[in-house]
Amino acid sequence: MPHEACAPVGKRAAGRRPHIFSKELDATVGLVSFDVQRWETEFDRVRATQRQGEWGPLMGIAITASSFADRQKNGTFECSGAVVRAHCRHLATIVTIRGEIDAVNVDQVTERIQHFIHGTNPVVLDVGDVSHFSPAGISLLAAIDEECHAAGAEWTLVAGPAVVELLGEDMATMFPVAHSVHEALRNLAEANSSRRQLMLSLVRKTA
Repeated sequence: MPHEACAPVGKRAAGRRPHIFSKELDATVGLVSFDVQRWETEFDRVRATQRQGEWGPLMGIAITASSFADRQKNGTFECSGAVVRAHCRHLATIVTIRGEIDAVNVDQVTERIQHFIHGTNPVVLDVGDVSHFSPAGISLLAAIDEECHAAGAEWTLVAGPAVVELLGEDMATMFPVAHSVHEALRNLAEANSSRRQLMLSLVRKTA
């Protein structure tokens, strides 16, 4: 069965929604701005004709406007049984996966997550709510680990029962782990604080 590309959850008519942290942001903002202006012009025209019973254009404009909103707001992607969502916090980009990870969708999910790794910004990968995690999913974790290492970015795995069952006791030696997103963010905050204290200490010594 051929793989389907990841698509935004919700109205499929909206097309592919670039993630807000991707390099496509500038182009997307420009497109939405242009489309909204065009929608406003078309809406004025349709209002003038709808009294004559021409409802078709109005419905088309409503659908188009909804699609624009989806492109702006929808940061959730469905990948053949897995749902991937990412949002930026002060300390890290948090990527949450729900559903199932298997040989069918692992490449799609991996590619989607890699879009959210930018520079040295830390990443927290939350798979706590994944209901099924097949052995193929190990390649996903290895790819994220390699990508973050190459970028010089810290990352933390928040694992749920399905992942823990597969990886077992070796999980903590294979990947940086935390029991929750809250714990992962707290660890990042403490690491940042320690680095700041070290820098201040060095500055004082050289002053």
